Amino acid sequence: MKITLICYLFLLGFHAFAAKDFAIKAVAHANGALMANPPMPSLFSKKGKGEIIIRPAIFSASNVESRDHDPKIVDYSGAAGALMYNKQLTNQLGVFFLGMGSQLNGEFTSPGEVVSDPRYIIYANNVNSTSIQASAGFNFSLLKFDYFELQLFFAPSLTKTTVEQTIVQNDPTSPDDFDMSLNPVVATYVAGVQLGIKLSKYFVINPYFIISDLMSGTDRCQSYETTVRVHGNLFDLGDQDCYDGQNSSTSKIKYDTSFSAFGLNLLIPAWGLGLNAMAETGEIPFFGGVSMNMYYLTLSFEI
Repeated sequence: MKITLICYLFLLGFHAFAAKDFAIKAVAHANGALMANPPMPSLFSKKGKGEIIIRPAIFSASNVESRDHDPKIVDYSGAAGALMYNKQLTNQLGVFFLGMGSQLNGEFTSPGEVVSDPRYIIYANNVNSTSIQASAGFNFSLLKFDYFELQLFFAPSLTKTTVEQTIVQNDPTSPDDFDMSLNPVVATYVAGVQLGIKLSKYFVINPYFIISDLMSGTDRCQSYETTVRVHGNLFDLGDQDCYDGQNSSTSKIKYDTSFSAFGLNLLIPAWGLGLNAMAETGEIPFFGGVSMNMYYLTLSFEI
């Protein structure tokens, strides 16, 4: 009986934490997906050429209309923007400076202990996230011809993110109502490879592969703060991935925006335009079958 009780308490604690971090993980996925679609260094550029690249974007994800009584609900939207300056030092080597920012708002829900009882539904309300990233790096052309270019790029980055949410659960024995926030500032890197296949001066196909990860693995666990109005069993449980030995009260949550992604842009160099045709960002964690929709436009100006 003692072993059964310990296992029950362990599983209850695991479920309770999983029930309060689902929105945080979805926000981390959204911010990672946005960083997986940055402006790319210029293709087919000559020595001394400089270019400013601007990329506005809008994005959203929702299963409200198609969830078919699924108690897991995701519904968020936001906007993002990026600005890059790229300068070719030689025909093969260039440097770039990149700034990106995004803002997201949404509502999320998750089933609680008793899925069929609406009193146990956990609500993540007023979810808000802002993120700013600054990078400086280089691009290098391994192969470069008039109608084909294979280019590598790499940049260390600094990312500052704020995530806030309100957790509410009307559990009749242990109700919850508290605000939760985290404000990570982390060092990351971004690296990738892109191809330029020029079909004409009006049309370039631009497939790419990009990865990003944290400089330090310890940054995956970030401290959070809570402002408690109603004391239940959710507010003070640490993320299992961030336990310090047997201590479950570390007040840390796993927030990881690392990614690897394939994408495809369609470029019109003569007009300084670029359109995204495909970006593989994957399904939103916890909300199986739901993906983020993103639309953006690239504008470039020679200087």
